[in-house]
Amino acid sequence: MEYINETLLLFPATVRFRETYPELVQKWERQIATDHCGPDLYFCLSALDDYPRLRAFLDSREYLFDFAINAHILYDTFMSRFVLNGYDEGQAVELANREIRSVYRSLDDSTGIMEDPLGSLYFELFEFENGSVGQD
Repeated sequence: MEYINETLLLFPATVRFRETYPELVQKWERQIATDHCGPDLYFCLSALDDYPRLRAFLDSREYLFDFAINAHILYDTFMSRFVLNGYDEGQAVELANREIRSVYRSLDDSTGIMEDPLGSLYFELFEFENGSVGQD
């Protein structure tokens, strides 16, 4: 039985990719840790800043880098499919960006993340650090 966790973007394909290419995944982890990512991986990581509940949830699980890598694998799948369906590379990038943002938005608005006690605590702490809690 394959492990699936949609909230963490762990689908059979992402799990298989991680198992098949562990050296590449480790390389991406190092790139994220040293802030030397390629543009697609950077997009998958930095776009999370626009979805604070999802980001807080991932931070509370210490899964931010792994999630960004899972999103990068999904992003590449989107891009490949768009190119196979006749879009040029520039269009495929834009469409893949839109799809990743849609996935992030859906997760950010999901009941499971909004009602997660630890994620909510991290969200409140993050909001407090940014000075937006208690302001009208």
